[in-house]
Amino acid sequence: MDDYRFRKIGHYTLIYAIVTLFAMFAALPFFQMTIISFKTDADFNNTRTNIPFWFNDPPTTEHVEYLFRETQYTSFILNSL
Repeated sequence: MDDYRFRKIGHYTLIYAIVTLFAMFAALPFFQMTIISFKTDADFNNTRTNIPFWFNDPPTTEHVEYLFRETQYTSFILNSL
């Protein structure tokens, strides 16, 4: 009985580990887009010396402000809802 229980626990642990890896792999582009949206243009374009997932310059909200003020993004979101 205990052997079956340990096998079942091991089976579910393996399934959850695989699903977690796939979820992290699927979330990586969204994570990267979020980081890039708060980078300055110079920090984003200087890829030879800068680390992609690190802020070498202070974070900025310039791109987010542009998205909401200069484009019709809110209209697109409302239409989608």
